[in-house]
Amino acid sequence: MTTKLSLDLPDSLAQALAAKHPSGDLHEAAAHALLSYLDPKHLHAERNLAIRAAVQGGQSRGAVAKKFNLSLIRIHQIMAKP
Repeated sequence: MTTKLSLDLPDSLAQALAAKHPSGDLHEAAAHALLSYLDPKHLHAERNLAIRAAVQGGQSRGAVAKKFNLSLIRIHQIMAKP
């Protein structure tokens, strides 16, 4: 069972929300934000998986840091976690 939720957001808020998600998709960004609100540990889980995949896929850690707006040290920390 699923429930639909409809929101009326100002364009600037919708664009800012979408821009914060790696996919750039407003719907995915909103779903991620709501899940993160319910389970804060979930906040960076998907992002960290995307970071690991990017580095393991051959992207430099510096490029990944820039793409996700994180420090290179943070990328190293994420990669060091099991």
